[in-house]
Amino acid sequence: MMKNNLVFYFLFFTFLLNSEILDFSISYLGIDVIDVKIEHSNEKIDVWATSTNVGHLMAKMKNNYYIEYELDYLPKNYQKKIIQKKYAENRIIRYDRQKKIANRTSFIDSMKNCEYQIKAKSRDFFSSLFYLRDFANERNGSFWLDANGLIWKAEFQVLNDELINTKLGKILSQKVKITFQKISKNKKKQSDMLTNNLVSEENVLFFWFSKDVHKIPIKAQYSMKPFPIIWNIKSYQK
Repeated sequence: MMKNNLVFYFLFFTFLLNSEILDFSISYLGIDVIDVKIEHSNEKIDVWATSTNVGHLMAKMKNNYYIEYELDYLPKNYQKKIIQKKYAENRIIRYDRQKKIANRTSFIDSMKNCEYQIKAKSRDFFSSLFYLRDFANERNGSFWLDANGLIWKAEFQVLNDELINTKLGKILSQKVKITFQKISKNKKKQSDMLTNNLVSEENVLFFWFSKDVHKIPIKAQYSMKPFPIIWNIKSYQK
């Protein structure tokens, strides 16, 4: 009995140590338009993105992204439930890395069910964020993205350290620049605003990670025209 209790407490505290919750606000023209909550624990990433009252007038959004991953944040299953103005998704993508194939099943429109080619280490947007967070130790590097069935190559460059003002206080952070190159020849199709539409050869994505053991993604900036989209950390729990 004592042994079973010790095992339970060990597993429980291990779960707590491996769990974290990150809250962000996404702003455009200085106005908070989307709230994002990311829960990360036990090789699972659960993301909720909801438009604010003001943002609801500009672009309605109630999206959920759920990822189950394995070593190096390589997703096994990636489920998307998208509710946006004039656009919706409810689908799951299952990855077969040995065959380098992804299988997409839509629960709204079976005509969108398909198989498509991937790279052996393709990731979705959020698993790529966690990979970059942990492995952007070199000055330069790259990773593969699966963006709505298209293969993209993302190259990153660690730039410099900056002291960033946040709601958590002033945080010394490491700035990382990310550029994208479309490898697939097929054209981009309509997708959700939060992830796949951020992948573009014309625009640059910047992330700032806290320069400590947690490497918290405290800020992001997507340099699109005419004005950038900015992510700011609101709270962090571990």
